[in-house]
Amino acid sequence: MDRLPTQQVFCFRTQNDLGQALSALSFGISGLLNYEQPVDRHGLLSHLADAGRLISDVIHQQSVARRGLVLPKLNNKTYRDLLKTAPIDDFFGKDLPDRVKQ
Repeated sequence: MDRLPTQQVFCFRTQNDLGQALSALSFGISGLLNYEQPVDRHGLLSHLADAGRLISDVIHQQSVARRGLVLPKLNNKTYRDLLKTAPIDDFFGKDLPDRVKQ
């Protein structure tokens, strides 16, 4: 993967993480649908937690990538201000309109 463009590596990792999340979900669903065996709650919870973690990672990676597409197009002052924000609730923080007005 050393020779692939960064964008392709990013897409590959995203698809890989989503594939692993789907696999974890399928193990959990299969366990629920197997009526002949009692439900392994610990195993089910483990698979669901793995899937949730992987999906959360993909969402974070996508947020970081989108910010990386927007930030370089801004003027220097706005760029520096928004670079300090974290995409927690909103893409550039809840106070974006106030930051831009300054």
